[in-house]
Amino acid sequence: MILVWVSSVAFATGQDFYTVYRGSVHEYKIAKNAFEVTYNWQVFTDVTLINPANNSQAVMSPLGAGRENEIQVKWNGSGDYYLMVTVNSLSGCANRKAWHFVVDQTDDKPTARIAGNSIVMLGNCNVTGYVLDASSSNGGGLTFTWSPSAYLDNAASSKPTFIPGKTTRYHLTVSDSRGQVDTTSVLIVVNNQPKAVTDKNVFVNEPNADILLSGSKSTGVGLTYLWQSKDGIIRSGETTAMAEVSGLGMYYLKVTDTYGCTSQDSVWVGLYTQAVMDTSSTKLNFAVDINVLANDMPKGELNPATLKIVTAPQNGIATVVGDSLVSYLPNQYYTGSDNFIYSICDYFEHCDQATVLVLVSDAPFFIPEAFSPNGDGINDKFEIKGIAKYKTVQIEIFNRWGNVVYRSDNYGEGQGKSGFWDGKAGQGVRVGSGSVPTGTYFYVLKLDGKEKINGAIYLDR
Repeated sequence: MILVWVSSVAFATGQDFYTVYRGSVHEYKIAKNAFEVTYNWQVFTDVTLINPANNSQAVMSPLGAGRENEIQVKWNGSGDYYLMVTVNSLSGCANRKAWHFVVDQTDDKPTARIAGNSIVMLGNCNVTGYVLDASSSNGGGLTFTWSPSAYLDNAASSKPTFIPGKTTRYHLTVSDSRGQVDTTSVLIVVNNQPKAVTDKNVFVNEPNADILLSGSKSTGVGLTYLWQSKDGIIRSGETTAMAEVSGLGMYYLKVTDTYGCTSQDSVWVGLYTQAVMDTSSTKLNFAVDINVLANDMPKGELNPATLKIVTAPQNGIATVVGDSLVSYLPNQYYTGSDNFIYSICDYFEHCDQATVLVLVSDAPFFIPEAFSPNGDGINDKFEIKGIAKYKTVQIEIFNRWGNVVYRSDNYGEGQGKSGFWDGKAGQGVRVGSGSVPTGTYFYVLKLDGKEKINGAIYLDR
């Protein structure tokens, strides 16, 4: 500011005054004298220029060499002040100038204010947003600047809306019409989404057994709990972290945090794998297929690919031949009981074992008195029952004239056997196509080369 001369300091009170604001800083200057002079700047609180201002009222700061005709003043207190400069020449002459200033206290430095707490806690699921309210800030002609601007709908508003993103500290700068500024800040904490956590699968030994389900590993602020199920029964603890339930099936846990944000998890209650003992039977030298999984539990949850024999039978061979089938073949000529042990697992790798008992019996010894090889599928062969237990079975069959029409050293069915006689001549005199005619024939049967049985068989075509 360039100050204008007055003719005498006595007229200072009669001139127009200058208005400044408390807290403001200004520079003042007068025209520089062409002669060598000194400048003495002073601020007074009275029109008589007797009482100098103290530092709480005004502070003067020289501007350095060559600028002695200038001064910087910070106006700290409200009221009337008089800025005076005395110009002294080397010859001892002096001249003074004075100016009237009014420091106005009504336009103070602006104050930045944000309503509410300095730390604001929000939930991750908040979609309506949170208003940062700085409308109570003080000052004339204020402008607002929020930094950073991320997640704010208007970073130049006095009331921007924060749409939850990440935790952020916002700095507010307010500027008044005179360029004075003030700052403050607020921390917006966006809490993590709550997370419901249960065991994925739990198992019981009985379908209606009681069991505790836990959601205590769930995370979030001020959680509440709700257990639900369409399959089983929630006996107690429906609204706590631990619930006692009964029954197989799916159970759901919903957690809600302080801010209304939710999360859900589920747990399956199933049966432990239970392999159950099986029994079966077969005839001497004959294999039998056994569905060992038919009575195992839980149904539909067993993994057939894990079926295996863990202890082989002592008197036969057990082989897995299908998803649930085991084929058992007794040793040749063995009769009596035998057993083997299998294991099975479910899809959760819970496994169990069970024993399969097999009874191997011999058919009662029986020689028919007649057969009819006519191709109707009924009694077409001379089948002697109960001979499978013998290692060697020899037979000769004669017609009524004593001619041998059939002979076998390994009579019977099975591996290495020749089968049963079908009424065709195996040697000797043949008639027509080789089929012997209707009539009575005679046989000699030798068992293991020791036991000899003679008899007659009637062949009816």
